[in-house]
Amino acid sequence: TRRSVMPPLWPQGGPVSPRRAVPPTAHAASPARSMGPSAGADVASRGAHVAEKRSSTEPSMSRQVAARDSIRALIWIGVLALVYSAVNTIMPPATQLVILVGDVVLGLALIASGVWLARHRPSPARVAWLFAGAIAAVGIWGVWAYVEDPTTVHLLYVTILLTSFGPMTAAWRPFTTAGLVVLAAASAVLVYVGGKGTVSWIIGMSAGLAISAVLLRIRMRSIHELDIAEQAILEASTRDQLTGVLNRHGLRDHMPALWSDATRRGETVAALFLDVRGLKQVNDTCGHDVGDIVLQDAARSIVETARGGDLVARWGGDEFVVVGVGSMGASDAFAGRLNTVFSAMSEARRDHRVGEISVGQAVASPVDVDFDTMLREADADMYARRELDVRTAS
Repeated sequence: TRRSVMPPLWPQGGPVSPRRAVPPTAHAASPARSMGPSAGADVASRGAHVAEKRSSTEPSMSRQVAARDSIRALIWIGVLALVYSAVNTIMPPATQLVILVGDVVLGLALIASGVWLARHRPSPARVAWLFAGAIAAVGIWGVWAYVEDPTTVHLLYVTILLTSFGPMTAAWRPFTTAGLVVLAAASAVLVYVGGKGTVSWIIGMSAGLAISAVLLRIRMRSIHELDIAEQAILEASTRDQLTGVLNRHGLRDHMPALWSDATRRGETVAALFLDVRGLKQVNDTCGHDVGDIVLQDAARSIVETARGGDLVARWGGDEFVVVGVGSMGASDAFAGRLNTVFSAMSEARRDHRVGEISVGQAVASPVDVDFDTMLREADADMYARRELDVRTAS
């Protein structure tokens, strides 16, 4: 019975690039070289490389969440500034009008900045710098308010700011720059104004900044661990755990990038559909453990025969798919090289015997045909070649 291929990955007319498309040059299709207990470590290392390539163009989920937290914190700091100005208006002693107006303007500016960032969603790195710049502006405003009204409450607010803003920055350079700018400005003003407690305030602010750095270090460590967990989840969801090659979902993620690459370069796309003949007989006579070894040998043979930039995926059961940019040569030549490698592995184990790997191919321009159509044609070509081999042998 003919097996059907999956529904179209995209509508006729070309692919739509997904968020997590990885260029085929990442060589993500290579399986573990040792298909035994050590395969997991090799596959994991290759998956980390894929995740690294992906993260270079798209921030991880944890860093996106950290950026949204920074935006929320900016809005809440603006709200607190407005509340602070309202309390100072109704509570004695009276605060200078220029300071009250400045607090209101600063609070509204922070809220407006947070709303703008929430709508436009810049990169997490840019959010970190904008947040740190806003914190530096708040700190310098607090220092200036102390010059105009030399009461310790302004210094207390600056100290609280230095102690708490580190984790919300979620980036070392913006945090260090903003913290040192505020600390330097506060220290210079305290030395200039003089008076009792100058050294104590400088030490207290420095200690607050150090505490903020420790809290930032803890949060950055958490973000790093979440990045690793996210990469592991991505790897598990896109890679076949038995053979180490891509699974259907992994091929789905990589295919649009390969399709776009072929279109940009004006190259054709070649798709191979492969089937391991005799696997059911091995499972029935030798057990599924031996059948798993056959599949691992098949996957490794396919990867060794395919080119470095080709994508190799286990389509399901005993079926594999190879997709690459440009011609892969004649199907018979590819099948000959592949089965030579596969037979050598089978003979070396001496614990199973299995038939050859059947290969069908479809080659077309990515502008003229979609992947689903190519896969159906490669599937039909593979079965036609198998039937011809059976008739020839009989």
